Amino acid sequence: MKCSKCMNTAIVSQNYSGMHFCANHEISDITLKAKKEIRKSGGLASGEKIFVKGDDNFQTFALRIFLSELFLNRTDILFVKSEDEAEIIFDSDTLDDVSVRLFKKVCDGTVDEISRPLKKTVSPLSVIPKDEVLWYAKYHGWKKDCTEIHDSVTEFLADFQKERPSTLYALKNVSDELERRIK
Repeated sequence: MKCSKCMNTAIVSQNYSGMHFCANHEISDITLKAKKEIRKSGGLASGEKIFVKGDDNFQTFALRIFLSELFLNRTDILFVKSEDEAEIIFDSDTLDDVSVRLFKKVCDGTVDEISRPLKKTVSPLSVIPKDEVLWYAKYHGWKKDCTEIHDSVTEFLADFQKERPSTLYALKNVSDELERRIK
């Protein structure tokens, strides 16, 4: 299969978009989506203190790589060591994480528990499927095993989106709208 942009060999196929990308164009696509999500949240002002929230997992690794490349030439952004010091918190949630969390709240009848975070929180990877974030992390040197969490909701959504590839994006849009209404 060929890349939809340059005709090199595709390494990623996006069922939800119908696009196929080589490594360079997949990185460009991930970067473009993540930057857009940062802008959508209001962007960053000069001098802001940011904290990268996450565990020792591939999502956090990928987020740190993305942010280090994004802020490489910016000396006005300060990374801090704790959430308490931060003005903006960067979270490593992926599209799958946001979608599964919302779907569980709907099924549990706890959508009303969605609350506004105390500090501005930005999740640049929340518009990128987990498998693409994993590919990005591996491309940038992630070597650890990635254990999949298989619960009934994750399995249901995986099966459901076989025929409806944009399901996770639809759930993300609903989640964004609910959060907007809370603010």
